[in-house]
Amino acid sequence: MKKTAMVLTLVLLAGCAAQQQGLRETDLRNPELMRGEKLIGMNFPKLQGALFKHQAACGEALTFKVDAGQTSYATIIYNPAGTDILEHAVMLDLVQHKANFLHDERVKATIYTYYWNAGVEDSVDHVLRIFSHPELCKGDPTPAPEPKEQSAR
Repeated sequence: MKKTAMVLTLVLLAGCAAQQQGLRETDLRNPELMRGEKLIGMNFPKLQGALFKHQAACGEALTFKVDAGQTSYATIIYNPAGTDILEHAVMLDLVQHKANFLHDERVKATIYTYYWNAGVEDSVDHVLRIFSHPELCKGDPTPAPEPKEQSAR
């Protein structure tokens, strides 16, 4: 009986020791780590298309995960270090809103990062720029907007 209890205790301790250390997505969703919100004028399929175009152009893949059972919710994770360590990642929690008489389809992105400095701010800007300019890689200059034609009066 004592041996069985000791074996169970060792198995339990081994299981605890084997758990992954470090920051988890749920830890990163702390309101203190929220860096802002952004409305993106597209739906999930168009957003994924931009991510695929960016991967083809730059060889940089971002993780896109739709929440199981809730297809209007998703998460994008960008890790410039190319690892699974979330301390250096930019995480966007996404909510897809359907079109209505006031707005076209859009996605609300809530941005989370563990650290906040100039490098992380550049990474956030890079991730958000992917949706409007997927062909541009990190460090590429953003093209100036084309001037709008003015109608003759």
